[in-house]
Amino acid sequence: MKQLTILIACMAMGLWLTGQDIKIGKVKFPKDFIHAGKEFKAGAYHVVLTQKENVPYFVVSTVKNEQLFDEMAIVKTAKIHKKKAGKSFRIKKDFSKGDEYFRIEVFKPDMTAMAYFLVKK
Repeated sequence: MKQLTILIACMAMGLWLTGQDIKIGKVKFPKDFIHAGKEFKAGAYHVVLTQKENVPYFVVSTVKNEQLFDEMAIVKTAKIHKKKAGKSFRIKKDFSKGDEYFRIEVFKPDMTAMAYFLVKK
């Protein structure tokens, strides 16, 4: 059963990500954050949701498009609702409960992709 669930999730990710990258654009990170042990200052960063070998990634770059790092997306699948089927996507940026992480979410009719960035304390 677990293998079937993983297979379905992988197939859904592949179907979801066929097509173009989602250019989230300039995102203001309101607090300093840490990624892979490296500290980054609060400020504006350019973010794109893309795929590498059918796996979704958030690519974070400077506003001058110098790539800093990429972060594998967390993906949740959902039932497709007829009312939402025509909409392409929407984006939400906020903090997790307790302000431990800054979160970027991309909502599509059939799934959500999320990235979490550890806030420096």
